[in-house]
Amino acid sequence: MSFPRLQTVIWTGILGVIFISDVATGISMPEFSDSLLVLMGISNSTYLGFKFPEKPLGTQIVPLEKQ
Repeated sequence: MSFPRLQTVIWTGILGVIFISDVATGISMPEFSDSLLVLMGISNSTYLGFKFPEKPLGTQIVPLEKQ
């Protein structure tokens, strides 16, 4: 498992536990800080960015011919 994927799984698990705990004890939606949500967004964007590899230089895309 890659580090970005592991990081996403861990943070999602932590926030999930906090969410379920707050809903179960107080019957209310928890409020997560804006900073935490921004960091989660950056982390997920980084994961998605590394998921799409760059094409090597000199590689051309050749369209398929219609049959």
